[in-house]
Amino acid sequence: MSAEKLLQETLALRGSSLNEAPLSLSDVQSRARSIRRRRTACAGVGALAVVAAVAAVAVPVTLSGTSTKSVAPATTGPSPTAKATLNMQEEATIPYVESGTLHMPDGFSYTSKGSPITGVVLVGGHPVVTTTKDGQNTVATTIGDLSSPATAPAVASADGKVAAWVDPDNDAVMMSTASATAPLRFGTVKSGTTDDRAQVVAVTGEDCPRVCTVFVNVTGTASGGDTVSLVGTLASVAGSDSPPRWTPLVPGDAHLESVDDVTGTVAAGTLSVDEFPASDADPLCVADGIVRWSGVVDLQAGSELWRTCSARNLDVSPSGAYAVGTPVESDGLGPRRLLLFDGQGSDLGGLGDDGSTIMDSAWEDDTHLLLAMLYDDGVTWKLMRYDVVSQEMVPLRVLTGKPEDYKTLVLP
Repeated sequence: MSAEKLLQETLALRGSSLNEAPLSLSDVQSRARSIRRRRTACAGVGALAVVAAVAAVAVPVTLSGTSTKSVAPATTGPSPTAKATLNMQEEATIPYVESGTLHMPDGFSYTSKGSPITGVVLVGGHPVVTTTKDGQNTVATTIGDLSSPATAPAVASADGKVAAWVDPDNDAVMMSTASATAPLRFGTVKSGTTDDRAQVVAVTGEDCPRVCTVFVNVTGTASGGDTVSLVGTLASVAGSDSPPRWTPLVPGDAHLESVDDVTGTVAAGTLSVDEFPASDADPLCVADGIVRWSGVVDLQAGSELWRTCSARNLDVSPSGAYAVGTPVESDGLGPRRLLLFDGQGSDLGGLGDDGSTIMDSAWEDDTHLLLAMLYDDGVTWKLMRYDVVSQEMVPLRVLTGKPEDYKTLVLP
């Protein structure tokens, strides 16, 4: 069964379908929240959806009429430190950007002219990059002549055939192959809000753009003047001449504010409820009277499997066996450590290196995580590989960046 078909059948369980009228903004109204988009594109995940937020474990969320089981919040353990004696010559197995130059596992390198690279995805085996200058993003192909404005870095489709992004001038989702000279207009975001800030977070499908679903986060202003955050999809259907229709994504009774990552049937995002008494919730889960949580949801069964109050922005490994998240108390440039969970939500402790901030992370495979770490002197960076089984941290690169250059290392 395709991911699109599974998504449609799951949403139909609670009475919504692609043919149903969009929900009113009063159903999705919520305060805006800055969401860090997870750019890792994993593959082969089982029928789970990881839904990341900051949440009260005492709050049951009903999905398709099934109540979840309350689970105690996770605790954290000690952080393993880096081992400086390990092999410094090992290479990363996924692309990364170092001091403005893109490095590929096969030895290919690419340097953008004039603007730093702030994002990279693989399309047809070739990198498509996003550069940023003066707050403006541009998507560019490295083997073609395409250059297109974007609200955020481009995202690769699950089948690896296209990159997708939102054009800031018309709220249109654009797509491109690695060698295209001009983008394809896929569909238009119609959220019902004004002053939208929309960005593509994932593209699933078996033959994109002919058959695929695009997941889009939107933050905008409702008719009453309040700021709202919501998620919707644009889906194309084989053999249909109709343009993709904007459909609000509503997995259960809680409000889905944003999605950080979708792989097959796995989605990492933010859920909230505002009618639950905040006084009964864990203080870590409450902000301005709204309760948010991180948890794992099985879309096929329509039930939530586990949740935690200690982490947000969950990012799962390719098979769903592990997940990492940012501690809720993190602020400033980034977290000092990440929290690691297994596929059942058990806390496996924290990971990090003393005297450093984790600026970016990405899964290499199911048991290895790459970390871009900035040390407290403000210029020393390390590209580290963490093994979730041995709990060892291996430095792959050590370099000196420029002061206040927080994109010295960029991971996909």
